[in-house]
Amino acid sequence: MCMRVVVTRRWAMVACGLLLGVLVCFPITAWARGNHKAGKNSNSNSTAAPANTAAVNAAQTQVTDAEDALANAQSALQAVTGPLKAAFEASPEMTAAISEVDNATAAQNAAMASLDASLANDVNYQAALKKKTDASTQLESLRNSGASQDQIAAAALEVLNCGTEVNRIRAAAQASDPQLAKTRIALSAANEKVLALRQQFQNGLPNNPQWAAAKKAVDDAQANLSTAKGALASAQGT
Repeated sequence: MCMRVVVTRRWAMVACGLLLGVLVCFPITAWARGNHKAGKNSNSNSTAAPANTAAVNAAQTQVTDAEDALANAQSALQAVTGPLKAAFEASPEMTAAISEVDNATAAQNAAMASLDASLANDVNYQAALKKKTDASTQLESLRNSGASQDQIAAAALEVLNCGTEVNRIRAAAQASDPQLAKTRIALSAANEKVLALRQQFQNGLPNNPQWAAAKKAVDDAQANLSTAKGALASAQGT
């Protein structure tokens, strides 16, 4: 009877040992498998990153190349446009138009000088001019004497009002001067003629085969740059 009890107890101890081993080994095995799987994922991610970086670098290189190509095309266009523009500016028609502007400007300056000479004898203008000068002197004196801000502000306003009156009298004299009005009209017409000739030159550039080819190269380079920038944005995932 005692022998049976001993045997039974021994088998119970063996069974408990086996069960404990299973319980201990299973979590370790599961943990190892989990780490192995995570390691695979980590390795997969680490190998994907260089591929994306390579794509971005390649796209950036294309953008840089496109920018250089555009700069070269623009320089080539300028090299064609420069001599054409210089020849146009030196043409007889253009030089005559510019001469008209110079003459009209000189005539207007002479009319202004004549008007200023007449204002020197205008009593109202001279009185307004003296009042402005006195107001400016008073303002400077207040600033140097440490007057209050209110006093200085009032004096500054007086200078402004006096200056407005001087300008009003002068503007009225200019508006009523027929010679000055005539020169202003002539100068405006001369400037408009120059502008019209330059616009005509600009509009005619596409008719020049060399200029048209250079301009097309610029347009194509700009389109290529836009495409390259789009590819870069796609590679960056933006």
